[in-house]
Amino acid sequence: MNLHFTIETIIADLDDLELEVRRGLSGEGPVPIGELMREYGYAERLEDIRNRIEALLRVVRNRLAHLKSDLAGVGPSSRPYEDEVLRALHELSQLEALIARAGDLMTMIDMKVGSLPANGISKAIAMAKSWLSTIGSWVKRISAQFWNLLTGLMTPKEWKLGGTVGISVLGLGNVNVEIAFGPSSTGTTP
Repeated sequence: MNLHFTIETIIADLDDLELEVRRGLSGEGPVPIGELMREYGYAERLEDIRNRIEALLRVVRNRLAHLKSDLAGVGPSSRPYEDEVLRALHELSQLEALIARAGDLMTMIDMKVGSLPANGISKAIAMAKSWLSTIGSWVKRISAQFWNLLTGLMTPKEWKLGGTVGISVLGLGNVNVEIAFGPSSTGTTP
């Protein structure tokens, strides 16, 4: 698949994710996360999480925009492409952790509410947790796209196969496979 198409797809997914996160965590969405966090004393933490998520999304998106222009020959490449993708993957793992942290705060609220009579708050908490889980899954799918991008930027340059043959106590042998990757030999990949 064309790397430019992959990058454009990831950028579009990041834009959609950012819009949904902004709506959901600011209280504009159908899930009352902001309201619940304020009511139970986690408003500042939620605001911090929201700001950090938005900052990470901007950084990842900017990385992709630079990578896209470098691959198109518009700008000079300041770093190997693989490093940029690996940094973006690291930033996406931070994003996953922040979303999980918001989920943990919802669990804390759920534990506080658990001792109260059922009054509809539990349903709102369940909806918020479900929304956060969906956002987390979305980030994981974007991470998978980054891994596909990374494999498109790199080609195997060395293969090693090793092992032992013989009969062990359990009748099993050992086999090792190593693949060393390096930059694509042409500098760009289709």
